[in-house]
Amino acid sequence: MAKVRGYSSYHGRGPMWKTVAAVLLIAIILASFGVLALGHYMVVDETGLPKIQLPWADEWNSHSDENPGSDDSGRNADENAENNHDGEGETAGEPGGESGEESSSASAAPVRELLRTYGSYTAPFGWDEYNEEISMAERYGYTAFSVLLKENKYDRSVIYFRSNSVPSDMAATRADASTNEVLKTLAASQFHAVARMTCFLDSQAANANVRRFGLRNTGSYIFYDGNGENWLDPGKPDARAYLCDIAREIAELGFKEILLTHVGYPTEGKLDKIAYGDTPIAENLTAFLSEMRETLNPYGVKLSVEMPRAVFTHQDNPSGLTLEIAAPYVDRMYCVVTPEEIDYCDGTVFNLRDGAVEFVPILSELPQPLPRQFLYLA
Repeated sequence: MAKVRGYSSYHGRGPMWKTVAAVLLIAIILASFGVLALGHYMVVDETGLPKIQLPWADEWNSHSDENPGSDDSGRNADENAENNHDGEGETAGEPGGESGEESSSASAAPVRELLRTYGSYTAPFGWDEYNEEISMAERYGYTAFSVLLKENKYDRSVIYFRSNSVPSDMAATRADASTNEVLKTLAASQFHAVARMTCFLDSQAANANVRRFGLRNTGSYIFYDGNGENWLDPGKPDARAYLCDIAREIAELGFKEILLTHVGYPTEGKLDKIAYGDTPIAENLTAFLSEMRETLNPYGVKLSVEMPRAVFTHQDNPSGLTLEIAAPYVDRMYCVVTPEEIDYCDGTVFNLRDGAVEFVPILSELPQPLPRQFLYLA
């Protein structure tokens, strides 16, 4: 009998390994698409482990606030920025030491005062910048502005208003015809307007006439600090009178407070090469603050000074400016500190004249809780 040829031996299925391979391939493809789709929702928790945070989970958690024990850590940051605490129950530490734990019972209260600063980048001032800052102040509850009107910029002294007393060789003016009117409007507004001015750090004025204004080295040449900058000599009456004239013009613009920075001698460089002169450092700085106070008295403006951090940390203080020198003449003392150091510095300044002098911290970050008032230089 002949053998039958054809398809009689085919039963409709192939080898089993091909089926398994196909299923695995499909599973891998689907898993890959799933990873790509969920990649946008992958986050790392506080333990460092990855987890998936689905978008509707936030919405579900927001409704859980109605339940006792729900987490309210997701509150809006703007709400926190607009509120502060009264600081009761906090333990303040001396700068450089450890601070105590914050009290959890501190109650929230609106920010009473937050000083913002105009940097030199906003000068010459224009209505656009002015209105933008006013809108921001009203939105966040700021009640004050700090405006930079004189600074030392590299080897130049820059004045950010129209001055009648500063010669062109003493400083560069960065202001247009409308600048003073804008500043007067700001000073007369509902905000507490503070003007900041750099004092003895002034390369251009010091070089303009070294004999009358400049701080010399022991070789009778102009002194250069560690940053290659020059300083006015606090021991020279003409240098002090020059700064008092600028402050007087600022007061005439209507500012409610003038904040003096760099009041003192250089703190960087070869300080042993400075020719300090025959009169003591303390006497020179006392004379300057006394003359500045007398200049500003007719205008009823607050006089403030930025203190060296060393006066609170009890470190070497080459500037020569001390709490005892400044206290009789100023209404406020400012200093760059951390939030944990505020209470210690505040108590130290309060004891100088039985509370007649205020302490205002200068902060580079918005703290929580916010102090009653501070100068925020971001």
